Amino acid sequence: MNPGARRIGNGVGDVSPDAVLASLRRCDVTGPDRQPLTWETYAPLVSWWLAYLQNQGDVGLSQQSSPCVVAVAGSVAVGKTMFARMLAWCCRHILGIDAVACIHSDGFLYPNAVLESRGLSCRKGFPESYDWCALMLVLDHIQSGQAPVTYPVYDHVAYDVLDTPAQLETVPDVVLIEGVNMLQQRSEVMPDGRTLSLGDLLDLRLYLDAPLDAIRDGYLSLIHISEPTRP
Repeated sequence: MNPGARRIGNGVGDVSPDAVLASLRRCDVTGPDRQPLTWETYAPLVSWWLAYLQNQGDVGLSQQSSPCVVAVAGSVAVGKTMFARMLAWCCRHILGIDAVACIHSDGFLYPNAVLESRGLSCRKGFPESYDWCALMLVLDHIQSGQAPVTYPVYDHVAYDVLDTPAQLETVPDVVLIEGVNMLQQRSEVMPDGRTLSLGDLLDLRLYLDAPLDAIRDGYLSLIHISEPTRP
């Protein structure tokens, strides 16, 4: 874990569950097919997380130049991307943290051509289908305060990694990285010979869970199909 994050936010936001719930009701983040969300479900966890961020700014670590990097993990279709967007919204509107970045680990999947050449097409989404070295190198650059930083982007319509990467022009205060494998205990050797561990590059890891029926319904909404009629 990073020993601390630079002072973030203005420290005046009310992060009690009731106040967070009232704020979330103004949030413009929606679920699959733009369905409204049940904010009461998320308010306690969001409240705890915002209090965690406030504490990072209150423990006298204002000289620390690296951002607070938080991973959001969970199964497919549990709502990781939506939750990361929700946390980013709360950073901006409750804590006054404008420099927030969301990175999706799907961008670090090997391109389809690489997966096919390695016989991994049927393992897409499993740990071995990710370029962990590239992912950790991006996080290392972010934690080191480097800017700009480029990172790959995945297109769920093309079902492949895009040729054109995204870029962080400046060092954010908070980075949210979401993906199914972000709880992995991974260590990789970098091109310069250093060995990096995923856990050492993250300040906090959150795991989202939901009832199986809710995940299943979310997946069906995500891929825009309906359940076949059963006899």
